[in-house]
Amino acid sequence: DGALRKLLEPLPARGIEVELDASAATHLPPDKTSLVFRVAQEAIRNVVNHSQATKVITKLRFVDGTVTLQVDDNGRGFSAADRSRRREEGHVGLHLLNNAVEASSGRLSLTSEPGHGTSLMLTLPC
Repeated sequence: DGALRKLLEPLPARGIEVELDASAATHLPPDKTSLVFRVAQEAIRNVVNHSQATKVITKLRFVDGTVTLQVDDNGRGFSAADRSRRREEGHVGLHLLNNAVEASSGRLSLTSEPGHGTSLMLTLPC
């Protein structure tokens, strides 16, 4: 939760309201902690650089041996075609992270629609 707070700390100065809901007792193995941080970092970077959002809500939970990270924004969103085009242009951060998540038996999902923001969800067994 401390690392997430640090990632989110600069956003209000950029006009983005921040809400963080993190369970206090999140004890993960170092490799899982690193992966969760990398996913959060990429999601928040995308909010700042691409979404034009005014609010981001970040939730972190550790329940029954599974950690979930959810990052939702109220930005402009995008279509599947937009996502494919950006990947062809070399924007592969989330694609590469998805490979790392799958290699750790996790799941990374991204939901977005133009005009309705974006939601990223990481589910990772620990």
